Amino acid sequence: MSQQLINRNSDLKRLRDEGYDVEVRSNHLLVKQVPYVNSIKEIKFGILVSELNVAGDMTTTPKDHTVYFSGEHPCDKNGVAMTKIINQSVQKSLGHDLIVHHYFSSKPSSGCYKDHYEKMATYVAIISSPAHSIDPSVTANTLAAGHILVNKGLLSSIESEEELEGILVHEIAHVEKRHVLKQYYALLNQQAANDMIAAMATGIAGAAARDGNRDVAAIAVGISVAARVAVDIFYKGYPVEQEREADELAILYFDQNNMDKQILENVFKKLKFYSLATVDNPDPASNSHPLLEERIARVKQTKFKKFNNEHFLYKGHPSQPPVQIDLLYQSTFNDTSNIFFYINDYSFFDKYQSKEAEKIYLTLEDDNGKQKYALSLLDQVRDMWGVYLVLNINNATTIKNLNNISIIIETKDEDMMRNKMEVIDFSKGSIDYECHIEAEKKGGHCLCIH
Repeated sequence: MSQQLINRNSDLKRLRDEGYDVEVRSNHLLVKQVPYVNSIKEIKFGILVSELNVAGDMTTTPKDHTVYFSGEHPCDKNGVAMTKIINQSVQKSLGHDLIVHHYFSSKPSSGCYKDHYEKMATYVAIISSPAHSIDPSVTANTLAAGHILVNKGLLSSIESEEELEGILVHEIAHVEKRHVLKQYYALLNQQAANDMIAAMATGIAGAAARDGNRDVAAIAVGISVAARVAVDIFYKGYPVEQEREADELAILYFDQNNMDKQILENVFKKLKFYSLATVDNPDPASNSHPLLEERIARVKQTKFKKFNNEHFLYKGHPSQPPVQIDLLYQSTFNDTSNIFFYINDYSFFDKYQSKEAEKIYLTLEDDNGKQKYALSLLDQVRDMWGVYLVLNINNATTIKNLNNISIIIETKDEDMMRNKMEVIDFSKGSIDYECHIEAEKKGGHCLCIH
C-alpha cells in the first residue's frame, strides 16, 4: 500500500525519485536517513515524521507546518542546539512501532506548505545543513547506499524468481549492514586514502586551498572519497568479511522461510562467474568474494539457533525507562559463531564512542559458564529505536539457558594513571510496553517488567 500511494501522488513520488528514503506508515509520512549534527559534533542519521493528509488515495495540502523527529537533539556545526525549530523534546509513541523524540515547528513565509514534498524537503534542508557543512558528501539522498541495481548481464542469467530473490536478499543485506558507509569512513580515515585523495583532487582542491577557499577544497575531498568507494565496489566488490556478513543474512533468510538452499548455491555460482567475467584480469585469488567452495559450504553447514523471549533488562536511573537487550539468534559455522542481539536504546553507546573508551566487553553467563568477549561498536547498525550488534566468537559453543549479560567499559583515568571499569549488569526480564505507553501519556516512565 505504501508504494502504491507514493506512485499515485506527485509530491511523494518526487521525494522518492530524488533519492529520499520515504515510507508511508499508517497516517504518517517518514523520511529516513536524514543527517544531522549532535551535541558533540558527530554526524548522525534520524527520521522525520509528518502527519500525512489524504483524501481517499490522494494527498492533500498539509494541515499544519509541524513535524516529529526521531533522533538526538539536532545541533549546528558547533554542537549548539537548534532551538529555533524545536517546539518540544520528549519521547513519544505515535503507534505502529513509531517512536519520536522531538517536535519541530518551522512555519513558511506563505503560512503553509503547498504539498508534502515542500514540507519535508524544507525540514531536511534545515536539519541536515550543519552536517553537510562538516562533510559535503553527506545528504539525505540514499541513492548510493539504499538502492539495489541489478546488471542486465546478471539478470539474463537468472532462471527463476527464487534466484532473483536470492540475489536481492544478498544485496539488501549489504544495505542493512551499512557496508558502503563503512567503506567510505574507513577510506576517509586512512592515511593511505589521504594520499589517494591528494592525487585525485590536486587540481580543484589545490587551487582552492591556495586561494583560501577551504569549503571548496573540502567538497573536492568528499567527492574524491565517495568516487573512490564507488569505483572500488564496482571493480573489486565488497571486502571479504562484508561479503560473508551478507551471505550469512541471505542464508538466514532462506532458512527462516524454509526455502531450498540449492537456489542460493546457484546464485553464488552466478555471482562468482559474473564478477570474474566483468573485470579486466579475472583472477579468482584477487576477487573480494569469498571462495566459491567456502560460500557453498556455508550454505550447507551454517546452523542457526533462534532465541525465543530471551530478554534482559538494565533498569538504570529511576527517572528513565529501562534498557532492554533482546537475543535474536546465533549462527555457527565450523569453529566460529556469531551472536546477534538488539538494544532498544539507539543512544546507549554514544557516550562511549569517544576516545575515552579504551575497550568495551560483553560477558555472557549460561550453563557453559561465564565468557568475556571484546565488543566492536564499529559493527553496530542503528534503526529509529535501537541498535543491532553482532558478537563474533572463536568457538562453536551454543548458548544454553543464558542467565546474565554484562557490558564492561574500560576507560583511562588520567589522574590515577590506570584504567577504570564500569560494569552494567542486565538481568532477565522484559519491558511491559502497554504500561510504558500509558505512563508516557501522563509524562512519566513505567518500570514494570515481565
